[in-house]
Amino acid sequence: ALSLALALVLVVVLTARLFTDGSQVSTAQGLALLMFLVFMGIVSVRAHRAVRGNVALRAADAQRLAALLRSHEQLGRAERLARLGSCDWDPVAGSLQWSDEHFRLWGLEPQSAAPTAALFHAGVEGVDISDRAVGID
Repeated sequence: ALSLALALVLVVVLTARLFTDGSQVSTAQGLALLMFLVFMGIVSVRAHRAVRGNVALRAADAQRLAALLRSHEQLGRAERLARLGSCDWDPVAGSLQWSDEHFRLWGLEPQSAAPTAALFHAGVEGVDISDRAVGID
């Protein structure tokens, strides 16, 4: 930071000297250097604002992720205490996801198998699910 401040002071002194030299070439060079300094100042301010905004967004993302993880852990604890599982079925994509407790209720280790309709049907063997089988397949 000190070397940057020293460089800025030297550039300002050089610009002032070019303006006070008296020749048209020196004045034009001083003007060009002054315009460059203004341009660099604007770029620096914009870059600083962009970095500050990016840091704020990352902090907000980290807070939302932490809240989501806490919520997921709370749901897992509640499912274990209540001995309930949850699942998510997307019939369009054909994907089925089970919570860890849902696996345990089916007598499986969490994430030990890919949840499928066949696995679901095997877990409810002996129960009349003929009226629901069409919707799951």
